[in-house]
Amino acid sequence: YGERWIIYYWQGRDSSINEKGAAAKLTTDVNTVYCKGAADSIRVPQNKEPIHFLLIFKGQFMVHRGGSYTFTEPRLYQIRGSETSNTRTLGLIPQAENLNSNDVFLLVASSSPFCAFLWKGKYSNNFTKETANKVVDILKAQYKGDNVSQYNESQESDEFWKLLKGKASYFNTQLTKESKLFLCENPLGHFKCTRVFDFTQDDLTDTKWKSSKIAILDTYNQVFVWIGSLCKNEHDKKLALMTATEYVEKAKDSRPKESKVTVVNETQEPLGFRAAFHGWIEADKKPTLTSKSSVADDLLKEYSKTYTLEELKDKANLPPTVDKGNLEFYLSNDDFQKVFSMDKSSYRQLADWKRTQLKKDSGSVSYTHLRAHETPEHL
Repeated sequence: YGERWIIYYWQGRDSSINEKGAAAKLTTDVNTVYCKGAADSIRVPQNKEPIHFLLIFKGQFMVHRGGSYTFTEPRLYQIRGSETSNTRTLGLIPQAENLNSNDVFLLVASSSPFCAFLWKGKYSNNFTKETANKVVDILKAQYKGDNVSQYNESQESDEFWKLLKGKASYFNTQLTKESKLFLCENPLGHFKCTRVFDFTQDDLTDTKWKSSKIAILDTYNQVFVWIGSLCKNEHDKKLALMTATEYVEKAKDSRPKESKVTVVNETQEPLGFRAAFHGWIEADKKPTLTSKSSVADDLLKEYSKTYTLEELKDKANLPPTVDKGNLEFYLSNDDFQKVFSMDKSSYRQLADWKRTQLKKDSGSVSYTHLRAHETPEHL
């Protein structure tokens, strides 16, 4: 078939639109001038590097934070992977909370003179440790220095902690199973959860920080339901909680059956949640060990409450767990029978237009904001 070429153009998550456009144009120019238009151009967004791209770097792919080659402030890098096709070295905010006992970290104090510390988590694998040494060798050659100290976890020096702004709690539980991320969606009223392979923090967000998404994260040690700050759909939140609870109950593995599903909100993620993501960058709040999280069972009880007819009419004072588009389903069974002259099961069998007409005729529950195609069948 003759020679073939691929031109990759990599785009950092913080790069500007102009920079991304310039990279695309340069790729086209290179293809035209040097490859006579025969090359395949592949755009590579940060954290979504394909295997064939990573293999070029032989496990030594590295992403820096900050726009300068030289620096005087500390830089922290997280090294994670099990083979050359999935290993990356990613820059993090240099603070102790970002350490993780399952990985290897490189703390570079300055570029000139070059001074660095290699920290090996007690649960990190041998491949990551070997790769970390190769990354250190690359930096030593680039910055023309060899001042590198190596520490096993719990053997750190005072200088190490000082560069990380002091000691702090970090994630130190062993992750024995591969973490799994599922995105929850409800297109046209059909709720589904889709697994995301090789997931990153960017899979959670619509924009750089804000999100309207719902996700389920299974770290085996714990299952989380993550709710984006822009998500207002209470019906979908309840379905996600129910799905996660059933997922744990029916899991065919050795996890404790009494495991609880934890609900976390965007920007309030505990360390156990963050640890599943390589290169997690927090928005504007520091991580915490517990955060403002809640147990799914407790929240499900709130979603399952019933209300009187008068309470439902006063929509302004209803709690956020009430889906205001389906108020009639929050009536008790007896009240529902009185208002609609049928039970909820029979009501669900009706066509959408007939349900709307019944609500209008009864004058009992406002129908102007109803979403007939999203009736909560679980109520």
